[in-house]
Amino acid sequence: MALEQGRMINEGLMLHPQFGPLVFAQIGLARFAHDPVAASNYCTAVLDRKDAPRWMQEQAFVTLLEVFADADQIEGALRRIESGAESVTDPTLRDRLMALKMKIYARHSMVGKETPQGERIFVREVVDYYLPGEAVSDEDPVVTAEVLDWMCREDEALAVLAAHIETAPSDWEARKTMALILLKADRSEEAVACAKEFTEVSPWRAESFDCLEYVAEKAGLADVAREAKRRGNAVFDREKVLFDNLRTALEAS
Repeated sequence: MALEQGRMINEGLMLHPQFGPLVFAQIGLARFAHDPVAASNYCTAVLDRKDAPRWMQEQAFVTLLEVFADADQIEGALRRIESGAESVTDPTLRDRLMALKMKIYARHSMVGKETPQGERIFVREVVDYYLPGEAVSDEDPVVTAEVLDWMCREDEALAVLAAHIETAPSDWEARKTMALILLKADRSEEAVACAKEFTEVSPWRAESFDCLEYVAEKAGLADVAREAKRRGNAVFDREKVLFDNLRTALEAS
């Protein structure tokens, strides 16, 4: 399906090379294919176009920074957020920039970080964003859960994820995060069950089986872990062919 989508996008761009929705569909496909180089090149091409409408310029800028973050180019993303945020006028895109900034701060400056004395680090700006006035915000539920868990509020974290999964059952990142929080809370049986659901919801993702393998291994279920590894390797091989073919198709566009 992704390859067919790529072909349709390429055909459309041949007829209308500057058509915004197709340009951003192409960028989205490159991100899906785990090709940050292609995605960033497409964004940069829009930014370099002097005749590109402002909305395209702004969307390309924000998307480029998201691509940087996906590729762990954290310093570059933060630097450009700070230097270029004021140039973004669209409220929705400004919200996306703030969400990206807070996600980076949460995952790279707070969650999992401790002082030399072994005390957990809390970034006030992050806490206020995800838990304004101690309430749970409606921002990214996965990062909100990670923040709550880091604050030793794992029951609330799990409740946030459970509510989110009810409305977005295919969100693989939410299921993975729930399984890992359950595991850390010594609720191994529930963690394994959650990880198994992950493989049922996303059987085409090698990462879902990686998660089950890890959780089962930590829970002492060697047979389950071995089977997850076997199935994960098979899925990975199929994924690799798909993504390689998709990257090739993108390069030809």
